[in-house]
Amino acid sequence: MGQDKNHNKNLPKIETFIAKNTFFAGDIDAGEGTIRIDGRVTGKFIKSQGIIIGETGNVTSNIEANILIISGEVTGDIKCLQKLEVLNTSKITGNIEAPLISLTEGATFEGTCKMTKKTKMPAKNEKKLAHEITKLKETMQTGVTS
Repeated sequence: MGQDKNHNKNLPKIETFIAKNTFFAGDIDAGEGTIRIDGRVTGKFIKSQGIIIGETGNVTSNIEANILIISGEVTGDIKCLQKLEVLNTSKITGNIEAPLISLTEGATFEGTCKMTKKTKMPAKNEKKLAHEITKLKETMQTGVTS
């Protein structure tokens, strides 16, 4: 138990969570926080620093985030400012705009993709971003948040 607690403190704090079997209609602006969606969301936009759309997540909305990891379903345009990861269980219908995209075999994507110019970041911030992406992926796999 003590080991798990120490491991969890390194995971990102998910401030907004929409659970499986939950439906939310409306716009979401989570600011600097991280949002995880395992339920269904419809609206004009979802905006947050970090967004995780779990395997059971179903989003019908435009999305804007610095870091976005998708393993569920998205219908809408995506604007990612740093990195977009599309996992093998994902289904995206809409346009994507991002400087860095990882698309895993098995994912489906219908739309256009525009690779934007990567924002120049100090090396320190790039390391921090890489660390945040790793933490988000761990959170996604374990479902554990601090």
